[in-house]
Amino acid sequence: MRKTSSSSRLAACFLFCGVLSATPTLRLQTSTVISQIAPGANAASQTVNAYNIGDGALSLSLSVSPSVPWLAASLGTPVACSLAPAGGTCIPLVFAFSTNHLARGTYTTSVTVSDPPAIDAPQVVTVTVQVGFSTPLAIDQYVAPGTAADTPISPGPGASCASYLVLGCPPSLSASTQTGGQWLSVSVNAEGTLQWPWSASVHFSPTAGMTSGSYAGNVSVTNSDDNLTIPVTMQVTTEPIAVASTSQIDVRLAAGGPATTYPFLPAISFANTGLGTLTIGDVSGSGPGVSAYNYAGLAIVTVDPGSLVPGAYTGTVTVGCNGANCPLQIPVNLEVDAQGPPVITYQSVTDNATFSPSNPVAPGDVCVLKGAQLSLEPAASAANVPLPVQLGGASVLVNNVQAPLYYTSFGQIAFQMPSSTAPGPALVQVVRGQETSNTVTVNQVTPFYPAIVVITDSSYNLRDANHPSHAGDWLILWSIGLGATSPAVPDGTAAPANPPASAIAKPQVVFLGANTMEPVTPVFAGLSPGGVGLYQVNVQIPSDMPSGNVSVKLGSGAAYSNSIQIAVQ
Repeated sequence: MRKTSSSSRLAACFLFCGVLSATPTLRLQTSTVISQIAPGANAASQTVNAYNIGDGALSLSLSVSPSVPWLAASLGTPVACSLAPAGGTCIPLVFAFSTNHLARGTYTTSVTVSDPPAIDAPQVVTVTVQVGFSTPLAIDQYVAPGTAADTPISPGPGASCASYLVLGCPPSLSASTQTGGQWLSVSVNAEGTLQWPWSASVHFSPTAGMTSGSYAGNVSVTNSDDNLTIPVTMQVTTEPIAVASTSQIDVRLAAGGPATTYPFLPAISFANTGLGTLTIGDVSGSGPGVSAYNYAGLAIVTVDPGSLVPGAYTGTVTVGCNGANCPLQIPVNLEVDAQGPPVITYQSVTDNATFSPSNPVAPGDVCVLKGAQLSLEPAASAANVPLPVQLGGASVLVNNVQAPLYYTSFGQIAFQMPSSTAPGPALVQVVRGQETSNTVTVNQVTPFYPAIVVITDSSYNLRDANHPSHAGDWLILWSIGLGATSPAVPDGTAAPANPPASAIAKPQVVFLGANTMEPVTPVFAGLSPGGVGLYQVNVQIPSDMPSGNVSVKLGSGAAYSNSIQIAVQ
């Protein structure tokens, strides 16, 4: 990388920081709008306030998919409000509904709030309309004899009430059966303070001796704006019952862009709530751009926009198995966009362990950011060290400094926070070819903020609540965010083995059991030799640590990591 003089760096920073100092920064009162209505009604309009916490003035625009005719979004007249800094105004975002033609069900769409020059724009408001009950009009539940299962019913339009004295607060539910005895019941739970939202569960409880077959019943809802009867079928079986880890896949890609697959789409796993042993067979995909296969009992899904033109597409992943409810059909919803500049999702820049936007990150930390069209090349990983600052046609700028890259993909990039990043907020952009993304903030960069990625023993075997340890065992806490080291290690380069790069801020490891808390000073805390940005903390479990579940965390002062639970025997 070409060296620059201190004067040229200062000039670049002056230009860059000067532009940003006059730039507005977008904030929204909320990112979620929910409306519950009875069938045949139009939902009341709702307003979300947008405001500026930066300099200059916001110039907002709103976009809603033309395929969503039940929602219109517009900008209201700016008004004084307490959300904005002193003397500032809010811009109302007005959401108007035309829902009287919608059938029962749940409808969700996204409204994009844009201002290209602003920091932390665009942002998205998710709008959901629930027409009547979101539960299907018929429930078909598989259950094994002698077990139980529950199907939730989401609140309907009569679900929130100021007082139980009002009719329908909450609505009355009852269950009855036509065959097989009293195997069906329903429970209503009310909770809350100023209002009393309710939730309900339909409970299936076949007896241990119940014969396999189909049994009929129903759940009635009365004293509500949405009275209805839900037919219920219980399928009693002694076979396995397959339950997928995800009920549907939603993905957004660019026309002519790369395909996406695991790990950027989840591998679908399958639990067995029935009897016997569940075996997953053929897995296939159908519909535009959708393919899938079975890998060791997991469904691995690939979605490829290929030559598809912009628009919405649907497909299906079909999973064969020996379960009573197989084959399973898992819908895939694909939205193909026209190619455009990269876009970073608001609050998506996080550390690579907790993935929490509220947690600070440290210089040298392993970080991720998410978005769309970040790279239009197939997913790429750094082949060697030092890590490149350009990969897959993309680069990441933090306060206008290029960051080392671990991998790039269409929707996610992993990078190392430059060690030169000053404490405080930081500004992040993605550059792809000649296109530059929006600018988003990392709320806080701090010199030291540890996070534990995983815990192993000294032979690198996983140690957690399902892989027990013993008092006196040695553990390695693989971590990030421990900050500066001695000797210092340049960004993107492998940590040395001799001498090792020890963390300057000496952390402690805290073992927290049911009735005990023991802080322990590790024998080593520093960068893992050969790794980039990855620390290892070598520590021994106290010899007097009682058996049971133990929470392990790492840190010092006011900065402590996430907790990882291990089992001690």
